[in-house]
Amino acid sequence: MAKPRQVFTDKEKQLLIGLYKIGATDQQVADCLGMLRQTLIKILNYTGLSCTIKAMKSTADLQVEQSLFKRAVGYEYEEITHEPVLVKGVTGKEAGKKILYHSKMTITKIVKKEVAPDPTACFFWLCNRQKIRWQNIAKLEHSTNPENPPVFLMMDAKDYIKQCEKSK
Repeated sequence: MAKPRQVFTDKEKQLLIGLYKIGATDQQVADCLGMLRQTLIKILNYTGLSCTIKAMKSTADLQVEQSLFKRAVGYEYEEITHEPVLVKGVTGKEAGKKILYHSKMTITKIVKKEVAPDPTACFFWLCNRQKIRWQNIAKLEHSTNPENPPVFLMMDAKDYIKQCEKSK
């Protein structure tokens, strides 16, 4: 069995750091480099790159978290419209000057737009930040009695906590 290599080339280092910056998983990076995930992790630990990679993963996670929050609360942005405008120009020697027209992209309008808060983004944000209050809990009750068939209930955490307190 061949011994796995212990280092990355400079090109591979740039590639894997770039992939981690955009949020790639260990498996995706390993596939891109043509190696097993376990081998990638061993080499990262051996070369001391694991701390750098954790920082890259944290940066990607933070960007997603900020985007989710922004989407959950709504935001404003400016939409800039560029349109071609004909511009008159003169070219040639003094004897035979020609007038040429060429188009130039110019900002024609700037519109301030607003994106409304997204309820799904709000739900994801709250489910992850306040788990007890916002998590949906699936509770499966079962019985061997044919007269009392199995019941599957979906309830929010508050109702589940109240029901548990009543049954004590």
